[in-house]
Amino acid sequence: MAAFNFFGGAPGQVRLDNLKAGVIMPDIYDPALNLAYQELGAHYGLLLDPCRAGRPKDKPQVERAMAYVRDSFFKGRQFQSLAEM
Repeated sequence: MAAFNFFGGAPGQVRLDNLKAGVIMPDIYDPALNLAYQELGAHYGLLLDPCRAGRPKDKPQVERAMAYVRDSFFKGRQFQSLAEM
């Protein structure tokens, strides 16, 4: 919630790695999600989409963005403050 508030909103879709605390029963059509995740999704109007189990092509969509930002934006740069960044 702090991240959504910081950025001024939420994306339309959040991909969940099938962590046991969040996804109770993975199902491609009707996954059973933890009540806290359901409430978060309803509050922000999010589509909560668990990654399919045993499908490694789904997971890079969850994690690849951070590596891209780190390797493309921050590499070789130094910032004196958060505002400068």
